[in-house]
Amino acid sequence: EEEESLRNKIRADHERALQEAKEKLRKSHKELKAEIQTEKAKVIEDLKKKEAGPKPLPPVPMPKVVGVSDGEPPEADVKEKRDKIRERECHTPPNEQE
Repeated sequence: EEEESLRNKIRADHERALQEAKEKLRKSHKELKAEIQTEKAKVIEDLKKKEAGPKPLPPVPMPKVVGVSDGEPPEADVKEKRDKIRERECHTPPNEQE
């Protein structure tokens, strides 16, 4: 049963290919060339559409912001306040931290 189904499918594909070949042979040389050029143009257009996808943006250097520096603050009193806050955070129970 499966074999018969497969044979019928192959036969149908073969018939379709023969019909297509006969249609191509009925056309003139100029018609065939024009059809080929049209198909080529479609393929090229499809390839261009695929390649025209969004390109990743180039990396942008971040400008230095006035008053912001990495690491420890240069002022002693600010450093002291920050250290006190850090120490308090260490002693705060986890459920009270945000």
